[in-house]
Amino acid sequence: MRTQTETDIVVGMPLREPGQDVVYLIAPSGHPNYGDELIAAAWLKFLAARRPHSLVVLDCHTPGQASVLLSGIHPNVVFVDTVWRLAVEASTRTPEDADDFLHNVVGDPGRPASSSTESASSAKPQASTFWAAATSTACGRTTTLCSPL
Repeated sequence: MRTQTETDIVVGMPLREPGQDVVYLIAPSGHPNYGDELIAAAWLKFLAARRPHSLVVLDCHTPGQASVLLSGIHPNVVFVDTVWRLAVEASTRTPEDADDFLHNVVGDPGRPASSSTESASSAKPQASTFWAAATSTACGRTTTLCSPL
C-alpha cells in the first residue's frame, strides 16, 4: 500500500493504487440544486457500498462547492471540472475547430491541444475498465467525448 507524501497531502487528492478501478462521473453538481446534488449523492453512496476501493472522479462545473456538499460520501472521491472546462473552451470555436480540439485533447492528453493538427484517431487509447463520456452542445452542434480512463 502506498503512503501519502507531502505533495499528495497538499493537493488533497486520493492516491490511486496500481490496478485500482476508476469510475468517472460527469454531473452538474456543485451549485446547490437539490435534484443534482441528490443524484450525485446517490451515485456516491451506491459506489461507496459496491466499489469502496475504486477511485471516483466527479467532474462538475464547480468542484470546490461540490466537494463541500458531497465529500465524505465515498472514501476515494475527487472533484474536478475537466470536461466542463473543455466544453467552455470548445464553445468559443467554430464547429470544425471545436471537434478537432476535443478529439485532440482526448486522443493525446497532456499535449497542448491548440498546437495539435494531427488526427486523434491515430492515438491508441489505453486499456481500461471504464469509459468517460460527455456531451457538449458547443457552437450549436452536439459533440460527444468518449475517453478511456
